[in-house]
Amino acid sequence: MKLHESFLKEDLFQANEEYVCFRDCLELMIEHIQEGEMEQAKQRSIDVTKSLHELSKLAQKKNELERRTKLVRHMQEQGITIQIVRRHFNDPMA
Repeated sequence: MKLHESFLKEDLFQANEEYVCFRDCLELMIEHIQEGEMEQAKQRSIDVTKSLHELSKLAQKKNELERRTKLVRHMQEQGITIQIVRRHFNDPMA
């Protein structure tokens, strides 16, 4: 998995940790099933899902930032500045 393509630079360490946990738990889950240890396999399944959920949240964070950046660029190309947007919404910081 190319982590740098799916996650923000500042989230790479956490994404890598979750990916390693995901992969390890998945392998353990398979081993537990092969050994007939269904309760342990179920627990690893929960762990896999938790790590996958965290990876999904981190990826969504990057996607949202990219979407907002694209929107701001598009607005700038149209001559709309952040100050205009703030004024429109009565932002006291505008």
